[in-house]
Amino acid sequence: MLRMDLNTNLLGPNPVVMEAIKGFDEDVSHYPTMYADNLREALAEYYGLEPENFLCGCGADGMINLITSVHGGPGKTVAWPEPSFTLYRFYAAAYRSDTLTVPLDEKFRLDADMFLETAPTLIFISNPNNPTGNLFDEEGLRRLMDSDSLVVLDEAYAEFSGVSHIEDAAEGRIIAIRSFSKAFAMAGLRVGYCIGSPEAIGELRQHYAPFTLNTLSEHCAVAALRDPAWMRWAVKELVRQREELARKLEGMGFTVFPSSTNFLLVTPPCAAAALRDSLMEKGIAVRHYPEPEVLADKLRITVGSEEHNAVLVEAIQSLL
Repeated sequence: MLRMDLNTNLLGPNPVVMEAIKGFDEDVSHYPTMYADNLREALAEYYGLEPENFLCGCGADGMINLITSVHGGPGKTVAWPEPSFTLYRFYAAAYRSDTLTVPLDEKFRLDADMFLETAPTLIFISNPNNPTGNLFDEEGLRRLMDSDSLVVLDEAYAEFSGVSHIEDAAEGRIIAIRSFSKAFAMAGLRVGYCIGSPEAIGELRQHYAPFTLNTLSEHCAVAALRDPAWMRWAVKELVRQREELARKLEGMGFTVFPSSTNFLLVTPPCAAAALRDSLMEKGIAVRHYPEPEVLADKLRITVGSEEHNAVLVEAIQSLL
């Protein structure tokens, strides 16, 4: 099965990580470092910050869970744009938070005014946004950062966009979330982290269990940070392939929305769900969202290698 539905890095596995696994000789009869201390040191070196600016755990999902558990809950409102990453809703509901969704416009642009008018406790913004793929207007984001709401920028796809708010996070204006699952091609090792001021990270850490990140995952993440050449090559190659795939799909009658990620949101010239099913029969998985309604006629397609994309294009051509 060609998995073009999960937004993993289809150029992987990361060879640096595979070498780190082969050379792994740590004693796993002991617990890992208490708070992924080696990885926090490596992240501090990578970004030019301090270890106290970072908290690491089991994927970006784990960071969303933690932040919602601390800053959401009964009587607090958790907000996000719609459509966006589905786990914001999942964790907000899990902690019995009040919820607010702010619809994006027809071009998937963010309405900062609606967030500001309602003043939620906590705002999650996926930037670039999953599943639409676009970056949001910087002016609107800045206005949200200056509000009384806690703004969390989920930057899981930031490496593909060239846009970063790490400095804003370190200065305490926001909390940022990053992942090793996408650009670093480490989805199976489940490593994520958040960046913030020492005070913001310290508050989260008070509610976070120690020994959350296992020894092997930490070892591999440190190795990937210290030798990021393959990751940078993969990002450039996937961006190149993204533009080429978009051109080919447009040539077949698809509407392709602007993307700053490793995936494309498209409207096919036929029923989206039916095309998804037909591709599945040919061994290719793509993502269809039956809701919200604005996504029902669309598909989300993970960009792969030139060979992967050629297989997809050939299959679509045979179906149209």
